[in-house]
Amino acid sequence: MFIYNWDKIYKYAKKDCEKVIRLIFCMTEYAKPNKQEYILIEKINQHKKESFIINEIDFMFDNTVTNTDKCVFLLLASKRNYSSYKLNNIDYIETYIVENIFDIEKLKRNKLLNIIDDKIYFKY
Repeated sequence: MFIYNWDKIYKYAKKDCEKVIRLIFCMTEYAKPNKQEYILIEKINQHKKESFIINEIDFMFDNTVTNTDKCVFLLLASKRNYSSYKLNNIDYIETYIVENIFDIEKLKRNKLLNIIDDKIYFKY
């Protein structure tokens, strides 16, 4: 499991999905950070982490989706409640949480998400 702070990663990556994915590769130690990335990771790690990916290895090496799809996944996954997951194994969010941000029909095309009824389930 990988615990992260979506807001800070996205901020320090300057809202660039390629940089977001690169930072996460470095933070999960699947890539060696350069000096600038190391400094950014240190800044990110100073903040509280509440978001999670259950299986970061498969997520990181999933080549069936774009980095944009991965960024959308990370953003939506950051809306999950970690306590609800740990206590009750709830690993989905209700669509109403993001329907003002995303078109739910477009989200249905993201292979990392599974939308059933009014719930968004996560592949990882």
